[in-house]
Amino acid sequence: LARLQKSYDFVQAGKSRVAGRPAQVIRMSPKEGDRYGYLLWLDRHTSLPLRIDTLDQQGQLVEQMMAISLRLYNEATPWIAELAVVDLPALVKVNPSPSNKTNLWRLDWIPKGFDLVSNDRHSLPLTGDVVDYFMLSDGVSVVSVYIERDGSLNNAPVPVARKGATNLITLHQQGNRITVVGDIPAETGLRIARSVMMESSVRSKGNINGG
Repeated sequence: LARLQKSYDFVQAGKSRVAGRPAQVIRMSPKEGDRYGYLLWLDRHTSLPLRIDTLDQQGQLVEQMMAISLRLYNEATPWIAELAVVDLPALVKVNPSPSNKTNLWRLDWIPKGFDLVSNDRHSLPLTGDVVDYFMLSDGVSVVSVYIERDGSLNNAPVPVARKGATNLITLHQQGNRITVVGDIPAETGLRIARSVMMESSVRSKGNINGG
């Protein structure tokens, strides 16, 4: 909570009912205009989220998730036991790039309150294409950044693809394709994409593909 309070103001916004249960309404207002705000309906007995409204910078609804019903059990149900023996698909392995495991890029700007969770260079499971990868988070939203060779000389951004609160921004830059995806406003994603810079040590060698 202490981390979130650096980026959001928390205000009690009254009481309500969701799925037939009493709820405390909490407003999470971002301190900066580069991320979404939230309205949370928390179950007053369990603190489980019963409803989450994602709001844009103007306070307009972007996405809503809401519980229809909630059942509480004193012990694990038979369904949980079945999950322990269900035959699930095998995990998809992400292979480090054999040419260079070090990320060749850096981000010159990330929103205040976001931290770098991970970064690496790996091959995509289905295509085998080598990408440089960053993951950012402020404790609520997670943002992924991918950089890969493209060969395109068109530096114009591709129209934003959006589903609910998730935006996918693609930018072509100096023969590379930069993709930013996450639950952030499109303007923030585009600013992150434009901040991607090649590491000076790599630039000086004139080799951006590690091979």
